[in-house]
Amino acid sequence: MRNLGKYDDYMKTEDKFKDYWIAVEEIDSLISEGFFGKEVKALTSRKELMDIADFLSEAIGLWIKNADQYGKEEIKGLILVFLKLYSEVK
Repeated sequence: MRNLGKYDDYMKTEDKFKDYWIAVEEIDSLISEGFFGKEVKALTSRKELMDIADFLSEAIGLWIKNADQYGKEEIKGLILVFLKLYSEVK
């Protein structure tokens, strides 16, 4: 598992965060490969400087604006799973 920076302590002490951070890691991997485009890759590179609400808001805004995205319905399903995990952790 990659270094999660300020979130490492959560992984060590809170099992309820495990599924959420596994999802974050998978999505980050796809983003770093450019799967979701340059704007999303740039946003992800700034995520440590943002709070989670601002990051999620900007990420979902980019997704909504991208009308040409391949597999948009599948991505919608992933977003819903991610938000469900986030809401359970919160």
